[in-house]
Amino acid sequence: MHLRQLKLKLMRIRILLFLTLTTFLHILPVTHFSVRAQTPMKSYNSEWKKIDTLVLKQGLTKSALTAVNNIYNVATKEGNETQVLKALIYQVMLEEALSDNNHVDGIHKLEKHLPLLKGPAKVVLNNIIASRYWAYFQENRWKFYNRTATNAFKKDDPETWAPEDFHNAISRYYFASLKNEKQLFETSLAPFDAILMKGNMRKLRPTLYDLLAHRALLYFKNDERTITIPADAFELRNDTVFAPAETFVKTPVINSDTLSPYYSAIVIYRRLLALHLKDEVKDALLDADIDRLGFVHTHAVMPEKEFLYANALKSITDKYGDLPAASQAWFLQAEIHAENARTYQALTNERHRFEWIKAKVICDRLISQKDSTEGKINALNLLNEINTKSIFVHLETVNLPGKPFRALVTFKNTTKLYFRIAKSNDDINIAAGDVEQDKLWPILLALPVVKTFEQEFPDTKDYQLHATEIKIDPLPVGTYVLIASTTADFAPGKDVLAVHDVYVSTIAWIRKADHFFVVNRETGQPINMAR
Repeated sequence: MHLRQLKLKLMRIRILLFLTLTTFLHILPVTHFSVRAQTPMKSYNSEWKKIDTLVLKQGLTKSALTAVNNIYNVATKEGNETQVLKALIYQVMLEEALSDNNHVDGIHKLEKHLPLLKGPAKVVLNNIIASRYWAYFQENRWKFYNRTATNAFKKDDPETWAPEDFHNAISRYYFASLKNEKQLFETSLAPFDAILMKGNMRKLRPTLYDLLAHRALLYFKNDERTITIPADAFELRNDTVFAPAETFVKTPVINSDTLSPYYSAIVIYRRLLALHLKDEVKDALLDADIDRLGFVHTHAVMPEKEFLYANALKSITDKYGDLPAASQAWFLQAEIHAENARTYQALTNERHRFEWIKAKVICDRLISQKDSTEGKINALNLLNEINTKSIFVHLETVNLPGKPFRALVTFKNTTKLYFRIAKSNDDINIAAGDVEQDKLWPILLALPVVKTFEQEFPDTKDYQLHATEIKIDPLPVGTYVLIASTTADFAPGKDVLAVHDVYVSTIAWIRKADHFFVVNRETGQPINMAR
């Protein structure tokens, strides 16, 4: 197999080992969490380093597999289940790399090892198997969605399954990984450092239960399984799904559609939040709670859900204030204002004209915090959108010589623009995009300038896009470019620039079928002997 393909295979190993048990990156300090003492086991760090070298640098997959098998055998004898699990998954991926077969054999191999493991390692393997089934289904959904029944169904052969068979298996394995939640909630991640990237999010996933529950939620929150909807489908219609965590975990969820992925997600959120309610450090609780609100906001069907969502976020920030773990709840409130602000249309929809200001107040508050958090980073990006200057210029395609004409200028976050009109030539066609953007400005700014002027605009103080028409003084017949800049320097990369072709002519033409008529643009009279 080609070395590049082998590297991709090893990357898949890492994705499976690491990302399967984590969620997206949160920028938080690394902390260690330990509930019970663990007996140190051999790490095999040097052996794994050699294996990575065999695959990545030398392309020796067979040699790497032999080394992995050695680790597997030794780790099995000493009862080092974490290393057994890591070796097992490396075996599966390297064997796939050597045989180019599909995931089915690898999944079956993982399933056969379930009875051989116990305790935390077994529940982790259940979670990994669920993820492998999910990945396999996603890669082959085009094939499975053509099946409306399972007439050729073979229990041990996923190739014969219909979509619902996959979803049932995936759900079964995910829930199997969440059994004995109290034990999992008391299990430190330290013994699993061999198969986990520590990253900087241990405060958010402090226990094994947190990692497995959030990974299961990634599946149950997705929309794909809702393509086929039963008559009694579970729907998020009850206002209590937006209730504070203390109320949410105590409110029973009545549902006849127990196979609903959304129902499963609600069940997991309830258990996850209930386990964290008494935490002294609130990071994991707030992360799960904010995630829960985002999920129900997306999928709830009650008409007042926007109001309930905004109130739920406000309830969190009212209670936890500037606690770094609550920063994302602050940002999501700013994003609500931002979404409103984006609907503004001058003269037709001015209701939310000043919503950017409300969003900016929240963003400024977040970026003043010392800690680097997800909410702070998101606020920085939103603040950049709010403060960005922009200008656009639009003119009639052709204007008459010797007469003033108009330009429509759209502007944001600027009170003054500088204009220059330069003599162009037939070699430059801005609209056609003949010149690459990075090479265009030096060419345009080097053209001979025939006229300059400035235009002031009112300070709207609303961070919205506004438009107005400005007067352009008369020009003789010719081809020009109108260039606008936010400063008199006209400096690409520093100033915001805009440009538009300007054609000044008395000639117009009319097409009728295959005939063209050249006329005077102003009077409409034919021009004889036109060429």
